[in-house]
Amino acid sequence: MMQDMVGDRGVDELVPAELLRALAARLCHDLAGPLGVLSGGIEAALDDPTDPAEALELARQASVEAAARLRLLRAAWAGTEEALSVADITRLADGLPRRHAIRPDLSALGATTLPPAEAVLLLNLLLLAAEALPAGGDIAVARDREQDWVLRVSGPRARWPAGFATGLSEGPIEARGLAVPMTLRAAAAAGMSLSLLMGGPEDAPPLLVRAR
Repeated sequence: MMQDMVGDRGVDELVPAELLRALAARLCHDLAGPLGVLSGGIEAALDDPTDPAEALELARQASVEAAARLRLLRAAWAGTEEALSVADITRLADGLPRRHAIRPDLSALGATTLPPAEAVLLLNLLLLAAEALPAGGDIAVARDREQDWVLRVSGPRARWPAGFATGLSEGPIEARGLAVPMTLRAAAAAGMSLSLLMGGPEDAPPLLVRAR
């Protein structure tokens, strides 16, 4: 039994200025941490040039994290004109927030290659799932007997973002964060519907993704 089937209503009701503000806030939030570590590492290495290895390694790790985050956000929000394999999407998932504590598993999808709109949707679903796991946890995407996607999140404090269940059926979508409206827009663009399955955890029931 399903609840909160997403429709077209509310998906495009986000005011563009609100979306831009939310986008700017999210980019600043996601990049401020690694860029701060990068800057601090370089300064520490310059302050102690006799033994810069540890500071430069921290700077290197921060640079890798920032680059991975930008690759993921660019593919998820700016879109892609190319089909992406599950392996491609798994590599992009290295840019997820709190990646050290979040374990995405797409192995059940096999060696599938997804058309651009579906690939963008899956990337946004991973970002949504990461937001549902503030203390870390597991993200698993599999297929059911009808070959629809089923996405599950599990971990301490696992909970779908505020407004997600409501946004599936009611709208309009408020720009309090980007994960919910961007996921709903990506689903509409891919011609896919989203619904929460009853019978799972109350705060984070499984999410069914199917073609309309």
